[in-house]
Amino acid sequence: MARLDTNSPLRQPPPVRPRDAITAEIEDEARARTLALRDAFEALYAEWLRNRADSIAGFGGSDIPRAHSDREDELARLITTTPAPLPWMIFQKLRVLEHYLAEDGTNWTDNRELVMLAGIQADLLRFGIEAPRS
Repeated sequence: MARLDTNSPLRQPPPVRPRDAITAEIEDEARARTLALRDAFEALYAEWLRNRADSIAGFGGSDIPRAHSDREDELARLITTTPAPLPWMIFQKLRVLEHYLAEDGTNWTDNRELVMLAGIQADLLRFGIEAPRS
């Protein structure tokens, strides 16, 4: 019967990494993921603001093309239903919702406002901001 060589590199245990190094790596990955999500969220919000500005200034009071207003509605939906990467971004979602509710109201028939509110409420709960209990 052949004997196994216990000094073979195939039989050596993997090197043990210190717990602090593993924790730091996990934290770095989480931070990078949060920053990427933040950048994507801010890009949506910036496009929504540009779209609104174009609506006001770019069309000089003439009728806004349907594709333009459809894109603005789509951006608003994406912003308010995408989880906010950071707590302060909830205020951007509220600004979007406020825009649609404060002006002339909306002619939406699909309860979009409720979906927007649900997305904002989900963020509040996810970040640990709860309503006071009575």
